[in-house]
This record gives sequence, C-alpha cells and structure tokens, in this order.
Amino acid sequence: MNSKELKKLQDETLRLSKKLIRFKSTHSRPAQLHKAAQFCADYYKDSGLRVKHYMHKSKPSVLVMSENTMKPDILLCGHIDVVEAELRDFTPRVKGGRLYGRGAGDMKSYTATLMVLMKHFGGRLRDGRSLGLFIAGDEEQGGLASAGYLVPDKGLDAKECVVLPDGGRGFKIVTEQKGVYWFDYVAHGNGAHSARPWDGHNAVEKFFDAYEEMKEKLPEPQDKHDWRPSIVLTKIRSGEEGNRVPHRCDATFDFRFPAGKSIAVWRKFFKAFAKKKGFDFNEQVYMEPFKLYKKGGKHVKSYKAIADKVLGKDVPFVTEAGASDARYFSHNGTTVLIMSARHGNIHSHDEWIEIASLRKFVEINARFLEEQLT
Repeated sequence: MNSKELKKLQDETLRLSKKLIRFKSTHSRPAQLHKAAQFCADYYKDSGLRVKHYMHKSKPSVLVMSENTMKPDILLCGHIDVVEAELRDFTPRVKGGRLYGRGAGDMKSYTATLMVLMKHFGGRLRDGRSLGLFIAGDEEQGGLASAGYLVPDKGLDAKECVVLPDGGRGFKIVTEQKGVYWFDYVAHGNGAHSARPWDGHNAVEKFFDAYEEMKEKLPEPQDKHDWRPSIVLTKIRSGEEGNRVPHRCDATFDFRFPAGKSIAVWRKFFKAFAKKKGFDFNEQVYMEPFKLYKKGGKHVKSYKAIADKVLGKDVPFVTEAGASDARYFSHNGTTVLIMSARHGNIHSHDEWIEIASLRKFVEINARFLEEQLT
C-alpha cells in the first residue's frame, strides 16, 4: 500500500466518523439506532459485498461479508450504539487536533475505520481468502441481542482472528477483560409517618446496613493494576413521599470479575447474600470475562510487529477492567485482537479521539489486513 492510498483511507475514516457521530444512536432513540444501522449497510451499495441485516429483540445488527459465510478468515467488529448524551454531543467538532462528539472514542471512529477497511479490502482479497464486518447495535447494553445472538445461534465467528478495537486505549493490546454481572436487590420494610419512625422499619437503612457488609466482603480495587473483583452501586430507588418512612428500596449493582471463578460461582454468592438479608434478587445481565487465546500465535505476533513499526515503540500487553463483545468470540477459543488509539472522556461530555493517533490506527490495521489477506 502506497502513501497516497493510505492517506485516502485515513481521510475517509475521519469523514465517516463525523457522519456516524451525528446519529443519536442511543437505546432511548430506537429510530436513530435503526437509521444508523441502515446508513452502515447503505455504505456498501454497489460494492459487490454481501450485506445482511439482523433484527433481534428490536436491536439491529449489520453483517458485511466478502463471501457467503458466517465465518470469514478475519472478522472486523464494531458497534454503533452509544450511551446517553446531551444533544450538543452529537455535533462533531474538531479542535486542537482532536475530534469531539459522542462515540468519538467508544466507538464510532473505530467502527468507521473498520467500515472503510472492509470496503477497501473486501474486493482485493487473494484467492481463497475472506473478510467480514460485524456492526452491533446493543453493545452498550451487553450485546445479548447482537453478538450474544449471532455468535451462538447463527454461527458468527472467524477462522483465524477477530479485530475488535473496543479497548486497549493508547495502543495497548488487551489480554484480559473482566466479566460483567448486573443485578438488583430489593429490601422491604414497613412504612410509617416520618414523625413516628418507631412505627416503621426503614427499608433504605436496612439496605445500607447490608451494603456496608457487602463492601467488607468485596473491598474496592485501588487502581487498574489491582485485579480483584469490583462492585459498584449504580442506581438506588426508594420513597414516595417526603414525610413517610420508605417501605421499599430497589438497588442496582454492576459487578466486574476477572477470569478464575465462573459466573455460576458469583451468582450463588449474591443469591445467598440476598437470602441471608431477606432481599428479593433479580438478575439483569451476566457475561463471562474475555481472555486472549494464543498470545504467542502468529496473528498476535504479526499485529504487534506492525503496530511496533508504525508507532516506533514496543506496544505493551495489558489487562483491562472494562468489557466488550470480545467475550462472545473468545468463549469459542477465537483469537481476538483488541487495541485502540488515544481517546478520552468516554461516556462523558466532550468525548474525544486524537486525530493523529486515529490515522496511525488506520495504518496499523490496513497494513495488517494487507499482509494477511492480499
């Protein structure tokens, strides 16, 4: 690939990133999410590539394949759904060498990269080689209706490796991501007038007494190198009137855990704790951890060698507390390559990606696909 071809891919990626950011593709706006998926599919009009839409539990997914298969040699994976944001965050802007906007870092700029590379290489493969692209519509909600459906039920996978740049910020290759378990506890008490608290039993106080005990059993990790499980109270709902002792308290938890103990072990632990405290227990989402298979395999070595050369440094391997759709593929023993450029303010206002590093990211992945497939 010459410098002129590469620049064209890099420029197209930035242009497409801005277009994707404009879609308000949150789960509270399903029409926008579906429009974003249709836009991704339409990008391949007249390309000669095979495009297929999937809809499961009202969540869209798009597959683009060079051949009629659900298991290409290499599968590129991104997602177009984003977390909630202010309306201004859906207007892309460039300032100080950065592209700002919801999804700039998680992960519309990377999805744009994969879309551009799929179009470029999809028709340039050497005989017998195949390439695919999977774009999910519900990764931010756990991926159960996209990757969690297409991988086990439709056989979506890769023969050799998956490229999924949803982690590894700052050009680091991810070897592990924690599993995810979201659940609710419901504490019950007795309501009463708040002027006579002795007539009631405060459900909020009952819950927080138990919560303190839980935190003693699961101490909070101190930093990213502390690879213990973590649990965060993310929502709490209680009370109907300002002058009434609350009779009910609903709490939602986000539990993250490394490989070692399975989700079955942790489920048993949290159910037993609920029973001991007299709480109702409701599961929402549970996903196993990701672990990189064949760290010394040829695709990992090749990807790292190209990244080292493009960046002029030794790209490190890291573990990461976050999660991604990689878990669905690694569960099958598939090698998943996770690495991304420099970005920041994920899931917050002024989310950004550094444009120069995005251009480096495009180059790394373009040269990897060129080496493997053409």
